[in-house]
Amino acid sequence: MPKRNALPDVPRWAVLTAYAVPLVTLPSGLWRIALVAGLPVASDPVRTGWACCTS
Repeated sequence: MPKRNALPDVPRWAVLTAYAVPLVTLPSGLWRIALVAGLPVASDPVRTGWACCTS
């Protein structure tokens, strides 16, 4: 457990949630960066949803 550097009145669940948010969003962020960089991240081509608006 990381050292708690929060204000005294902050609930424990709020501190734990604040630490968990970057860990939960990290895989999505890495996947998006790999997709933009052109790395093969999926076996099928990824559809972005823009095809419906181009015609």
